[in-house]
Amino acid sequence: MSPEQTYSAAIYRALIERVTQVDYPVVSYKDGLMVVGEELARCKTAIAGPLSARWDAPQVNKQHGYLRERREWQWELVLRFDRHVNLEALEASLEDDPPSIARDAQHGRQVDILLTSARYVNPPQAAPSSGTEAVYTFKVQLTPV
Repeated sequence: MSPEQTYSAAIYRALIERVTQVDYPVVSYKDGLMVVGEELARCKTAIAGPLSARWDAPQVNKQHGYLRERREWQWELVLRFDRHVNLEALEASLEDDPPSIARDAQHGRQVDILLTSARYVNPPQAAPSSGTEAVYTFKVQLTPV
């Protein structure tokens, strides 16, 4: 399998493409109340990478010795914005239609990318000098061979 065909490269592309081709509603505060306006912003930075992996218990095969399969990964996706943005639409899309990689000739296993958690850093309400940062964690499941 060449580097551009690896599961890691495919997972990376699936996550980055999902979040960078979307406009996000800008949040402002008026009279102490949060207002999600019609102004839109794009993601400034998107970084994705694996955090951990899990393999099956080894199975003994008389011809090939011990066989093990990667079962799942944990991946992290970091998003940074220039403005305070609302991420609910993105999160709903990740819940309702999770990214996946179909089983094909390059990838012999289907890959499902499931959102498991999120952490946020939002700018101060008064005179923000930065934007929203969100860190998402995904459980990436690989079907058995």
